[in-house]
Amino acid sequence: MSAPTIYDIAARAGVGIATVSRVINGSRRVSDHTRKAVQKAMADLGFRPNHAARRLAAGVPNRPRVVALMPFFTTAFYFTVCKALSETLSAADMDLVLVDVRDQQEADRHLDRLIAERSSEGVVLCSMDISDERRSQFETLNLPIVALDCNTKTIPHVAVD
Repeated sequence: MSAPTIYDIAARAGVGIATVSRVINGSRRVSDHTRKAVQKAMADLGFRPNHAARRLAAGVPNRPRVVALMPFFTTAFYFTVCKALSETLSAADMDLVLVDVRDQQEADRHLDRLIAERSSEGVVLCSMDISDERRSQFETLNLPIVALDCNTKTIPHVAVD
């Protein structure tokens, strides 16, 4: 099932896509009644704005980014990993977004958001694996994911010795 679009929201709320866009962007040029109808349609369909598309539409530079999920406050190892990732991605004109996660449940919340918002061009998981269902979600979105320091059979991985 694909993520709902502003066209889906507009059809559900009985408005045009420009009105949906105004609601998403917080414009005051929408009546309270219409705003509530659009917000209800968004909630009913589980709509999450695509931040990359919003940046593109606004004419804001849209640098690609890779998100690294890691328990980086646990050991110095992760600081070394961050430095290498940052330098490599910077040389490729990409941004690195670091997310400190304490456990798999917190990692899953961040992964849910990344998938819903499609706000990253790739994900690095440090010392953690994902389920087959989660891997399938990433494949469907054609979103590359790699595990570091985790011998996993579900996704490509890099071992450190």
